[in-house]
Amino acid sequence: MQARYREWLAEGTSRRWMIVVGGILINLALGVLYAWSVFRSPLVAEFKWDALTATWPFILATVVFTILMIPAGRWNDRFGPMPVGVAGGVLMGIAFILSSFAPKGAANSGAAFTWLMVTYGVLAGAAMGLGYAVPVATGVKWFPDKRGLVVGLSVMGFGGSSLIFGPLANTMILQSNVWTTFFQLGIVFLVMVVVGSLLLTTTPTNWRPAGWTPPAARVAASGREEKRDFSPRELLRIPQTYMLILMYAFATQAGLMVISFAKNYLDSFKFNDIAAAQGLGWINAIPVVGYNIFTGRPAELSAALVGWLALRQPVVVPGDERRLVRHQARGGEYGIIFIGWGLAGMIGPIVGNFGVQALGGYQTGFIIAAVLGLVAGIMSYTIKRPHAREEMEAAPARA
Repeated sequence: MQARYREWLAEGTSRRWMIVVGGILINLALGVLYAWSVFRSPLVAEFKWDALTATWPFILATVVFTILMIPAGRWNDRFGPMPVGVAGGVLMGIAFILSSFAPKGAANSGAAFTWLMVTYGVLAGAAMGLGYAVPVATGVKWFPDKRGLVVGLSVMGFGGSSLIFGPLANTMILQSNVWTTFFQLGIVFLVMVVVGSLLLTTTPTNWRPAGWTPPAARVAASGREEKRDFSPRELLRIPQTYMLILMYAFATQAGLMVISFAKNYLDSFKFNDIAAAQGLGWINAIPVVGYNIFTGRPAELSAALVGWLALRQPVVVPGDERRLVRHQARGGEYGIIFIGWGLAGMIGPIVGNFGVQALGGYQTGFIIAAVLGLVAGIMSYTIKRPHAREEMEAAPARA
C-alpha cells in the first residue's frame, strides 16, 4: 500500500503536497505543548501548586521531546515516516487520556504531580519527539526545490496549534473541567497524528521534482570541493554545531518562558477585564481563535492571546541547520541542533518562575530573556559554514 502511494505521489509533482497536509495535521496536534499555561491555571487552583511546581510537567516534556528527536530521526530514516508518526500519535493520545486520570483534590497534590510528570512530561514529551521528527525530514526530501517553504509550513502548524487549541481547551475547561478536557483532546490528537502520518512516505530512490536540478557543489578556497552534508558524528566534532545549539537555546528561551506562564501572567493583572474595557472584545468574534466554533462559547481574551504568542514563537533551527546540512535533512542531524530548543525549555521557564517566586514579579525573567535574545542575535552573524580544514578534521568521524 505504501509503495503504491509513493509511486502515485511521484507521478505528479503537485501530488506531493499531500505530504505537507500530513505534516501540518501532525504538528497541529503536537503543538498543544505551547498551550500549557491554559492547563496550568486550573491545576494551580486545584492543587495549590506554586508557579515552578506547576511548570515542571511542561519543562520535562520539552526535555524528553528533545532527547527523543535524535533516535526518532534515525528511526524515520530507517523505517520510514509512517510507522514512526503513527507510534507518536498513539502515544500522544494515551498520554493525554492517562493525564485525565490523575488523582484529584488538594489532598492528592503530590500524587497528582508525579502522575502528570509521567503522563504529560514523559509520555506526551516522547510522543512529540517521535511525531515532530517526521514532517520536516520527510517534507524536505519531497521538496528539495522548495525546502524553506515546506519547512515553514510544517513549523507553522506546530506554532499555530496553540492558536486553535489554546482557546478551545480553555473553553472546554470552563464548560467541564481540566480532566475531561485532557481525555477528549487525547482522542482528538490520536486521530489527527495517525491520519497525518498515514499521508507520509519516503521518496522513491533517486527521485527529483520535474525540472529541478541539484545545485552544483561549491569549491572552497583550497581548491577542494566544499562538503555539503555532515553526518551526526561529524557534527559533534566541529565548533559550529555547539554554537548553533547555544544560539538556538538563547533565541527561543524567551518565547518558551512566556508561553509557560502566559495565561497566569495575563490573569494576574486582570487582562481580560482591561482588554474588554479598551474595546478589544471583538477578538471573540474571530472563529476558533476567540469564539470557538467547536463549543459555541467565547474564550477568555487571555487564552486567545496565548495562541498568538505561540504562533510567533521562532523555530529557527530548520533554516540555520542549512549552514551545516544543506542537501538532505536527515533526522539525526536535525535532532542534534534541536538540543538547543530543549535547553531553552529548561532555561526560560525556570528563570521566569524564579523571578516570580524569589522577587515576586515577572520583570527579572523578562530582562534576562531579553539579554539572552540579544546575544543570540549577535551570534547569528558570527556562525559560518566550516572551512576546508574543519571539514577535514571532522571527516575521520565517518570511520
